[in-house]
Amino acid sequence: MSAAGWFIVLLALVGANLPFLNQRLFAAVPLKAAKKSGRIRIAELIVLYFVVGAFGFCLKRARAIASNRVGSFTRSHSRYSLCSRSPASPSSISSNAADGVSPSRTTLFRGPHMAELPNHDAVLTETCVESRTVHEGPFLTLKCDTVRLPDGKHATREYVQHPGAVMVIPMFDDGRVLLESQYRYPMGKVMVEYPAGKLDPDEGALACAVRELREETGYTAREYVYLTRVHPIISYSTEFIDIYLARGLTAGERKLDDGEFLELFTATVPEVSEWVRTGKITDVKTVIGTFWLEKVLSGAWPLAQAQSK
Repeated sequence: MSAAGWFIVLLALVGANLPFLNQRLFAAVPLKAAKKSGRIRIAELIVLYFVVGAFGFCLKRARAIASNRVGSFTRSHSRYSLCSRSPASPSSISSNAADGVSPSRTTLFRGPHMAELPNHDAVLTETCVESRTVHEGPFLTLKCDTVRLPDGKHATREYVQHPGAVMVIPMFDDGRVLLESQYRYPMGKVMVEYPAGKLDPDEGALACAVRELREETGYTAREYVYLTRVHPIISYSTEFIDIYLARGLTAGERKLDDGEFLELFTATVPEVSEWVRTGKITDVKTVIGTFWLEKVLSGAWPLAQAQSK
Protein backbone atom coordinates (compact mmCIF):
# COMPACT_ATOMS: atom_id res chain seq x y z
CA MET A 1 0.00 0.00 0.00
CA SER A 2 1.23 3.53 -0.74
CA ALA A 3 2.13 6.14 1.91
CA ALA A 4 -1.13 7.94 1.20
CA GLY A 5 -3.05 4.74 1.86
CA TRP A 6 -1.36 4.17 5.18
CA PHE A 7 -2.00 7.79 6.14
CA ILE A 8 -5.72 7.27 5.50
CA VAL A 9 -5.68 4.13 7.66
CA LEU A 10 -3.94 6.05 10.51
CA LEU A 11 -6.53 8.82 10.40
CA ALA A 12 -9.30 6.22 10.44
CA LEU A 13 -7.75 4.49 13.47
CA VAL A 14 -7.46 7.75 15.42
CA GLY A 15 -10.99 8.78 14.53
CA ALA A 16 -12.41 5.41 15.51
CA ASN A 17 -10.62 5.45 18.91
CA LEU A 18 -11.56 8.98 19.97
CA PRO A 19 -14.89 7.96 21.57
CA PHE A 20 -13.22 5.09 23.46
CA LEU A 21 -10.38 7.31 24.77
CA ASN A 22 -12.89 9.88 25.90
CA GLN A 23 -14.76 7.21 27.85
CA ARG A 24 -11.58 5.90 29.54
CA LEU A 25 -9.91 9.24 30.32
CA PHE A 26 -12.88 11.23 31.50
CA ALA A 27 -14.99 8.36 32.93
CA ALA A 28 -17.97 9.57 31.01
CA VAL A 29 -19.44 6.04 31.23
CA PRO A 30 -18.88 3.12 33.63
CA LEU A 31 -15.72 1.01 33.09
CA LYS A 32 -17.71 -2.10 32.21
CA ALA A 33 -19.56 -0.25 29.50
CA ALA A 34 -16.30 1.24 28.29
CA LYS A 35 -14.72 -2.19 28.02
CA LYS A 36 -17.69 -3.40 26.05
CA SER A 37 -17.44 -0.37 23.86
CA GLY A 38 -13.75 -1.13 23.39
CA ARG A 39 -14.48 -4.62 22.09
CA ILE A 40 -16.94 -3.17 19.69
CA ARG A 41 -14.38 -0.60 18.63
CA ILE A 42 -11.77 -3.29 17.99
CA ALA A 43 -14.23 -5.16 15.78
CA GLU A 44 -15.02 -1.91 14.02
CA LEU A 45 -11.32 -1.26 13.46
CA ILE A 46 -10.86 -4.68 11.86
CA VAL A 47 -13.80 -4.07 9.53
CA LEU A 48 -12.57 -0.54 8.85
CA TYR A 49 -9.11 -1.83 7.94
CA PHE A 50 -10.54 -4.15 5.29
CA VAL A 51 -12.87 -1.44 3.99
CA VAL A 52 -9.98 1.01 3.60
CA GLY A 53 -7.86 -1.70 1.98
CA ALA A 54 -10.62 -2.52 -0.49
CA PHE A 55 -11.05 1.19 -1.24
CA GLY A 56 -7.33 1.55 -1.91
CA PHE A 57 -7.36 -1.53 -4.17
CA CYS A 58 -10.28 -0.11 -6.17
CA LEU A 59 -8.46 3.21 -6.58
CA LYS A 60 -5.35 1.41 -7.81
CA ARG A 61 -7.34 -0.65 -10.31
CA ALA A 62 -9.19 2.41 -11.59
CA ARG A 63 -5.90 4.25 -12.08
CA ALA A 64 -4.43 1.29 -13.99
CA ILE A 65 -7.48 1.00 -16.26
CA ALA A 66 -7.38 4.73 -17.02
CA SER A 67 -3.68 4.47 -17.84
CA ASN A 68 -4.28 1.53 -20.19
CA ARG A 69 -7.05 3.40 -21.99
CA VAL A 70 -4.81 6.39 -22.58
CA GLY A 71 -2.02 4.15 -23.87
CA SER A 72 -4.41 2.22 -26.12
CA PHE A 73 -5.79 5.45 -27.59
CA THR A 74 -2.28 6.76 -28.25
CA ARG A 75 -1.21 3.57 -29.99
CA SER A 76 -4.42 3.39 -32.04
CA HIS A 77 -4.19 7.05 -33.04
CA SER A 78 -0.58 6.61 -34.15
CA ARG A 79 -1.38 3.45 -36.09
CA TYR A 80 -4.30 4.96 -37.97
CA SER A 81 -2.41 8.15 -38.67
CA LEU A 82 0.32 6.17 -40.36
CA CYS A 83 -2.30 4.56 -42.58
CA SER A 84 -3.23 7.88 -44.19
CA ARG A 85 -2.51 8.13 -47.90
CA SER A 86 -1.27 11.08 -49.88
CA PRO A 87 -3.04 12.44 -52.97
CA ALA A 88 -2.48 10.77 -56.31
CA SER A 89 0.94 11.15 -57.84
CA PRO A 90 1.39 12.25 -61.47
CA SER A 91 2.31 8.67 -62.43
CA SER A 92 -0.93 7.30 -60.99
CA ILE A 93 -2.96 9.89 -62.89
CA SER A 94 -1.25 9.21 -66.20
CA SER A 95 -1.67 5.44 -65.78
CA ASN A 96 -5.44 5.93 -65.72
CA ALA A 97 -5.69 8.57 -68.43
CA ALA A 98 -7.43 6.17 -70.79
CA ASP A 99 -10.36 5.89 -68.37
CA GLY A 100 -10.79 9.63 -68.07
CA VAL A 101 -10.91 9.05 -64.31
CA SER A 102 -7.97 8.81 -61.98
CA PRO A 103 -8.22 6.66 -58.83
CA SER A 104 -9.41 8.61 -55.83
CA ARG A 105 -6.72 8.65 -53.13
CA THR A 106 -8.73 9.90 -50.19
CA THR A 107 -6.63 10.77 -47.14
CA LEU A 108 -7.82 8.71 -44.17
CA PHE A 109 -8.08 9.70 -40.51
CA ARG A 110 -7.03 13.29 -41.04
CA GLY A 111 -7.01 14.96 -37.64
CA PRO A 112 -5.24 17.66 -35.66
CA HIS A 113 -2.45 15.28 -34.67
CA MET A 114 -2.05 13.23 -37.86
CA ALA A 115 1.54 12.05 -38.24
CA GLU A 116 3.40 13.51 -41.21
CA LEU A 117 5.62 11.17 -43.21
CA PRO A 118 9.19 12.54 -43.22
CA ASN A 119 10.58 13.57 -46.62
CA HIS A 120 14.17 12.42 -47.17
CA ASP A 121 14.23 12.77 -50.97
CA ALA A 122 16.91 15.46 -50.97
CA VAL A 123 19.46 13.31 -49.12
CA LEU A 124 18.63 9.86 -50.53
CA THR A 125 17.79 10.29 -54.24
CA GLU A 126 20.06 8.51 -56.73
CA THR A 127 20.68 9.93 -60.22
CA CYS A 128 20.96 7.79 -63.35
CA VAL A 129 24.31 8.27 -65.14
CA GLU A 130 24.02 5.49 -67.73
CA SER A 131 21.23 3.02 -68.59
CA ARG A 132 21.70 -0.29 -70.41
CA THR A 133 19.09 -2.82 -71.56
CA VAL A 134 20.21 -6.37 -70.75
CA HIS A 135 17.11 -8.18 -72.01
CA GLU A 136 13.89 -7.04 -73.64
CA GLY A 137 11.05 -9.53 -73.85
CA PRO A 138 7.37 -9.26 -74.82
CA PHE A 139 6.43 -8.71 -71.16
CA LEU A 140 9.45 -7.65 -69.09
CA THR A 141 12.61 -5.64 -69.70
CA LEU A 142 15.78 -6.17 -67.65
CA LYS A 143 17.86 -3.05 -67.12
CA CYS A 144 21.31 -2.40 -65.70
CA ASP A 145 21.91 1.23 -64.75
CA THR A 146 24.85 3.14 -63.34
CA VAL A 147 23.72 5.66 -60.73
CA ARG A 148 25.30 8.47 -58.76
CA LEU A 149 24.79 8.00 -55.02
CA PRO A 150 24.05 10.83 -52.57
CA ASP A 151 27.76 10.91 -51.58
CA GLY A 152 28.85 11.27 -55.24
CA LYS A 153 30.07 7.70 -55.72
CA HIS A 154 28.75 5.41 -58.47
CA ALA A 155 26.92 2.10 -58.12
CA THR A 156 25.08 -0.42 -60.32
CA ARG A 157 21.35 -1.06 -60.17
CA GLU A 158 19.76 -4.08 -61.87
CA TYR A 159 15.97 -4.03 -62.11
CA VAL A 160 12.97 -5.17 -64.12
CA GLN A 161 10.73 -2.74 -65.97
CA HIS A 162 7.09 -3.78 -65.56
CA PRO A 163 4.06 -2.18 -67.27
CA GLY A 164 1.99 -2.23 -64.08
CA ALA A 165 -1.04 -4.33 -63.20
CA VAL A 166 -4.51 -4.33 -61.67
CA MET A 167 -6.16 -6.69 -59.17
CA VAL A 168 -9.92 -6.98 -58.68
CA ILE A 169 -11.71 -8.26 -55.57
CA PRO A 170 -15.09 -9.50 -56.87
CA MET A 171 -17.67 -9.45 -54.06
CA PHE A 172 -21.12 -11.00 -54.32
CA ASP A 173 -24.19 -9.50 -52.67
CA ASP A 174 -24.09 -12.15 -49.92
CA GLY A 175 -20.56 -11.11 -48.91
CA ARG A 176 -18.67 -13.97 -50.53
CA VAL A 177 -15.68 -13.22 -52.76
CA LEU A 178 -14.50 -14.85 -55.95
CA LEU A 179 -10.99 -16.29 -56.10
CA GLU A 180 -9.01 -18.28 -58.61
CA SER A 181 -6.36 -20.99 -58.51
CA GLN A 182 -3.54 -20.72 -61.02
CA TYR A 183 -0.24 -22.55 -61.49
CA ARG A 184 2.63 -20.09 -61.16
CA TYR A 185 5.70 -21.51 -62.88
CA PRO A 186 8.37 -19.47 -61.00
CA MET A 187 6.91 -20.70 -57.69
CA GLY A 188 6.44 -24.24 -58.98
CA LYS A 189 2.97 -24.64 -57.46
CA VAL A 190 -0.68 -23.62 -57.68
CA MET A 191 -1.37 -20.26 -56.03
CA VAL A 192 -4.68 -18.80 -54.81
CA GLU A 193 -5.31 -15.22 -55.92
CA TYR A 194 -7.91 -12.62 -56.73
CA PRO A 195 -8.31 -11.96 -60.47
CA ALA A 196 -5.48 -9.77 -61.78
CA GLY A 197 -3.56 -8.90 -64.90
CA LYS A 198 -1.07 -6.50 -66.43
CA LEU A 199 -1.90 -3.25 -68.16
CA ASP A 200 -1.99 -3.27 -71.93
CA PRO A 201 -0.23 -0.38 -73.73
CA ASP A 202 -2.11 2.90 -73.23
CA GLU A 203 -4.71 1.12 -71.07
CA GLY A 204 -6.04 2.75 -67.92
CA ALA A 205 -6.36 0.95 -64.60
CA LEU A 206 -10.18 0.89 -64.53
CA ALA A 207 -10.40 -0.39 -68.11
CA CYS A 208 -7.87 -3.09 -67.24
CA ALA A 209 -9.90 -4.10 -64.15
CA VAL A 210 -13.07 -4.45 -66.23
CA ARG A 211 -11.28 -6.44 -68.93
CA GLU A 212 -9.43 -8.80 -66.59
CA LEU A 213 -12.53 -9.57 -64.53
CA ARG A 214 -14.53 -10.39 -67.64
CA GLU A 215 -11.77 -12.41 -69.34
CA GLU A 216 -10.70 -14.48 -66.32
CA THR A 217 -14.06 -15.01 -64.60
CA GLY A 218 -16.80 -14.09 -67.08
CA TYR A 219 -18.30 -11.67 -64.56
CA THR A 220 -19.11 -8.02 -65.08
CA ALA A 221 -19.67 -5.58 -62.22
CA ARG A 222 -22.12 -2.76 -61.62
CA GLU A 223 -19.47 -0.67 -59.88
CA TYR A 224 -15.76 -0.59 -59.20
CA VAL A 225 -14.27 1.05 -56.10
CA TYR A 226 -10.61 1.98 -56.14
CA LEU A 227 -8.86 0.89 -52.92
CA THR A 228 -5.13 1.52 -53.19
CA ARG A 229 -1.90 1.12 -55.14
CA VAL A 230 0.88 -1.19 -53.95
CA HIS A 231 4.47 -1.71 -55.09
CA PRO A 232 5.11 -5.43 -54.43
CA ILE A 233 8.82 -5.63 -55.34
CA ILE A 234 10.44 -2.25 -54.69
CA SER A 235 14.01 -3.58 -54.59
CA TYR A 236 14.26 -4.73 -58.22
CA SER A 237 11.07 -3.98 -60.13
CA THR A 238 9.03 -0.96 -61.24
CA GLU A 239 5.80 -2.95 -60.89
CA PHE A 240 2.76 -1.36 -59.27
CA ILE A 241 -0.67 -2.91 -58.73
CA ASP A 242 -3.89 -0.91 -58.47
CA ILE A 243 -6.50 -2.73 -56.39
CA TYR A 244 -10.25 -2.45 -57.02
CA LEU A 245 -13.33 -3.79 -55.26
CA ALA A 246 -16.01 -4.94 -57.74
CA ARG A 247 -19.65 -5.16 -56.62
CA GLY A 248 -22.96 -5.93 -58.28
CA LEU A 249 -21.66 -8.97 -60.17
CA THR A 250 -23.38 -10.52 -63.18
CA ALA A 251 -22.24 -13.89 -64.51
CA GLY A 252 -21.17 -14.33 -68.13
CA GLU A 253 -18.79 -16.28 -70.34
CA ARG A 254 -15.10 -15.92 -69.64
CA LYS A 255 -12.48 -15.54 -72.37
CA LEU A 256 -9.13 -16.86 -71.20
CA ASP A 257 -5.95 -16.09 -73.10
CA ASP A 258 -4.27 -18.91 -75.02
CA GLY A 259 -2.26 -21.02 -72.60
CA GLU A 260 -4.09 -19.62 -69.56
CA PHE A 261 -5.68 -22.13 -67.18
CA LEU A 262 -7.68 -21.04 -64.11
CA GLU A 263 -10.09 -22.61 -61.65
CA LEU A 264 -12.64 -20.38 -59.88
CA PHE A 265 -14.20 -20.79 -56.42
CA THR A 266 -15.92 -18.64 -53.82
CA ALA A 267 -15.23 -18.14 -50.12
CA THR A 268 -16.25 -15.93 -47.24
CA VAL A 269 -13.97 -13.12 -46.12
CA PRO A 270 -13.26 -14.84 -42.74
CA GLU A 271 -12.21 -17.97 -44.63
CA VAL A 272 -9.82 -16.00 -46.83
CA SER A 273 -8.43 -14.22 -43.77
CA GLU A 274 -7.79 -17.57 -42.09
CA TRP A 275 -5.97 -18.87 -45.17
CA VAL A 276 -3.82 -15.75 -45.08
CA ARG A 277 -3.10 -16.22 -41.37
CA THR A 278 -2.13 -19.87 -41.76
CA GLY A 279 0.06 -19.26 -44.82
CA LYS A 280 -2.14 -21.08 -47.30
CA ILE A 281 -2.43 -17.82 -49.25
CA THR A 282 0.92 -16.07 -49.69
CA ASP A 283 0.41 -14.01 -52.85
CA VAL A 284 1.22 -10.50 -51.62
CA LYS A 285 -1.44 -8.63 -53.61
CA THR A 286 -4.12 -11.03 -52.36
CA VAL A 287 -2.90 -10.69 -48.78
CA ILE A 288 -2.97 -6.88 -48.95
CA GLY A 289 -6.33 -6.88 -50.71
CA THR A 290 -7.79 -9.10 -47.97
CA PHE A 291 -6.50 -6.78 -45.25
CA TRP A 292 -8.05 -3.82 -47.05
CA LEU A 293 -11.34 -5.66 -47.42
CA GLU A 294 -11.44 -6.41 -43.68
CA LYS A 295 -10.86 -2.74 -42.85
CA VAL A 296 -13.53 -1.59 -45.30
CA LEU A 297 -16.15 -4.08 -44.10
CA SER A 298 -15.50 -3.18 -40.45
CA GLY A 299 -16.02 0.50 -41.22
CA ALA A 300 -12.51 1.43 -40.07
CA TRP A 301 -11.50 2.67 -43.54
CA PRO A 302 -14.02 4.60 -45.70
CA LEU A 303 -14.48 3.72 -49.34
CA ALA A 304 -13.75 6.05 -52.22
CA GLN A 305 -16.51 6.95 -54.64
CA ALA A 306 -17.63 4.03 -56.82
CA GLN A 307 -16.97 4.15 -60.56
CA SER A 308 -19.20 2.60 -63.17
CA LYS A 309 -17.95 1.14 -66.41
